[in-house]
Amino acid sequence: MLFLEENKPDINCQARTIIHDGNNVLNIKTILHMQDDDNFFELFMTYTKPSMPGQKFHRVVNFSYDKEGDIYKMFSDVTNDNALPLATRNELNDLVPDFFLMPQRGLRFKIDKTKSGNVVIINDRLPVFVCMPIDS
Repeated sequence: MLFLEENKPDINCQARTIIHDGNNVLNIKTILHMQDDDNFFELFMTYTKPSMPGQKFHRVVNFSYDKEGDIYKMFSDVTNDNALPLATRNELNDLVPDFFLMPQRGLRFKIDKTKSGNVVIINDRLPVFVCMPIDS
């Protein structure tokens, strides 16, 4: 991971995560961009249940963060939550962090760089995923 002056990260990476919950499947593509004052998570989610076609959701969450050691505390000033129907949000609540569904809740995570140059994102409620670099 590259760090700019003042210990700011320079990250532009993407990850794919598939979560199975019984018969249901949540497919997530995540883009994490952290550079200077341009920080965002972009989420493409498809939630599929046996009885219905996949529901697709897209959300971009701009955020600020504080850093303590290798722990990042992300927060957003987003106060509306109109991207997901309430019933779907409730079903997904146990599968993904609140930040993905309601960004105003915030998120704490750890970023580790691997020898291959990938970035590993770790959080207790976030699926651990490898975020692979994207060309800017």
